[in-house]
Amino acid sequence: MESTDSDTAMQVKGLELYRKGNSYYDRGFYEQAIKHYDKSIEINPSLVEVWKKKGDACCSLAKYEESIMCYDRVLKLSNNDDSEILKCKLYAIIRLGSCNERNENYCEALECYDRVLEVDPNNFEACFGKGSVLYALKKYEQSLVWYDRVLEVDPNKYKESLPWYRRGDGSTAVLELDPNNIQVWNRKGNILCFLKNMKNHSNVMIR
Repeated sequence: MESTDSDTAMQVKGLELYRKGNSYYDRGFYEQAIKHYDKSIEINPSLVEVWKKKGDACCSLAKYEESIMCYDRVLKLSNNDDSEILKCKLYAIIRLGSCNERNENYCEALECYDRVLEVDPNNFEACFGKGSVLYALKKYEQSLVWYDRVLEVDPNKYKESLPWYRRGDGSTAVLELDPNNIQVWNRKGNILCFLKNMKNHSNVMIR
């Protein structure tokens, strides 16, 4: 009986720590929130909601790998493919990919984007990210495929575009586009111009 009462008291303590962690989280004190979530998890590692909030807090601090681990734990504990948790996990993976891309860790970034695309082949950010990484790696033909995919995935991201080239310099004229798609159209124009020049150069060499 004493053991049962003690266990109940510990469960209550775990929930109190979770709620206190939430109070810190709601005020943007994510480090403090995580400390309380960790203490709650020590008492009861099976509380799905605690792992979820810890994942959210880690994501807010750009601790994406730890965040992904938390969301994985939620999916395992809940024993189903919770669509909302899966969405959070994919978001964290994309953010991790973006961090790797900014740090020029392109192989790691591609791995992240590919992980997302395996689950969600039409994920706009993953398609755009993969196109950007391939562009940075100068794999222009592959990059072009993914930039085309971006425009196919969400054609409503842009309202109107002008012809591909102006003044013959390969630059792209774009009106009223989503900021991401401005970059897509510009890069696509640059890639097509580059590939066209490469083809002309090859023809000269053959002659």
